[in-house]
Amino acid sequence: MITKKKYRKSFLKKFGLGFPKIATKNVVWIHAVSVGETKAVVPLAKELKKDHSIHLLVTSGTETGHATAIQELPFADSHAYLPLDFFYIIRPIVKKIQPSLLLISETDLWFSLQKSAKEYGAKIVLVNGKISERSTSRLKKVPFFSRSLFDTIDYFCVQGEIYKSRFLSLGIASSKIVVTGNLKIMPPPSLINRETWRRRLGISQDTVVLTCGSTHASEEIALLDLVEDIPNVKILLVPRHPDRFDKVAALLEKKGISYSRFTKNSASLARVTLVDKMGILNICYSLSDIAFVGGTLTKKVGGHNLIEPCFFGVPVLYGPHIHAQPDLFELLTKFEAGAPLAQLRELLISSQKRKCIGKNGLKLTREYALALPKTISTISLLFEKSYPDKIGALPRDGAVVSSLGS
Repeated sequence: MITKKKYRKSFLKKFGLGFPKIATKNVVWIHAVSVGETKAVVPLAKELKKDHSIHLLVTSGTETGHATAIQELPFADSHAYLPLDFFYIIRPIVKKIQPSLLLISETDLWFSLQKSAKEYGAKIVLVNGKISERSTSRLKKVPFFSRSLFDTIDYFCVQGEIYKSRFLSLGIASSKIVVTGNLKIMPPPSLINRETWRRRLGISQDTVVLTCGSTHASEEIALLDLVEDIPNVKILLVPRHPDRFDKVAALLEKKGISYSRFTKNSASLARVTLVDKMGILNICYSLSDIAFVGGTLTKKVGGHNLIEPCFFGVPVLYGPHIHAQPDLFELLTKFEAGAPLAQLRELLISSQKRKCIGKNGLKLTREYALALPKTISTISLLFEKSYPDKIGALPRDGAVVSSLGS
């Protein structure tokens, strides 16, 4: 791990060095391993922080995740890297903090962390939960370990029915599983000044804007090749990981492709702009006519958040590999809010088709942006059953609470 540049900053902190010292006892600990998991819990963290008596601790597993947490969750009281999951490292930290509530985003479960938190009285909830078919199969082969891992969790707030069925197959009681929906289907931040951002990104008035978001190695060039002979197209390349910014730039230069870099503030009208800055993907989506979601041309990845562009009425394009986002892909297909990458040229030409698919995406987001109140209600119910004075200001949704036991 220490040999990789992107892990050097966090190496010693993985052993618990410099972990925040927290005096208060009313600690809510949110763990989100990387960028996607962190972004998913932002609205949830904001709601929890409305109770000012809470000390909000956010831990990350990667350096990009940590940077995202600091940027997206500046209101958190403490930020840290999650130490290595060895009892002799994690248990003393948990003993000192003794969190009231541990929230784990999506799939990053850690036996020692969960066992220690439970030992010192914490309630544990998996939020925006999911589990892959591969992980399910593996855990079935080690039932003793999986049972020990899952028994510490009070509620599983899962993204969809497919994940509920997988957790059920692992022996988890149905009463502990709540289908809350996907926290990533959340309204974007406040509106931006479109003209200012168009100038900053070098977008002229007569171009069709294609954002290629969260891209991985080999995806950028594959996408550029598809539109090479189509005029009046502005491409915004937004690599998934910041350590690839320079690599993508070098690749563009090697291919002789004219481009500008966002951080150079050149407002260039070059055909391609490399967005080499974290945290502005949604801004790029909001300025787009079409959006391609990365990771879908890469079998190892299997796709990222397919719904983000829908909030801006932007049609979504994807490659053949969407196995990491089955629930989001199902919604996208159900509402006809996206299309395979093979339809890129057709969408670039037809503004009417872009408009139609974009409207479908807006309809999707209006109908399915309910994960936050359902998740909050589940947590509220948990504390009502145990010690209601602990987190008294949590928002409540009576309709959701009353349905949890059904």
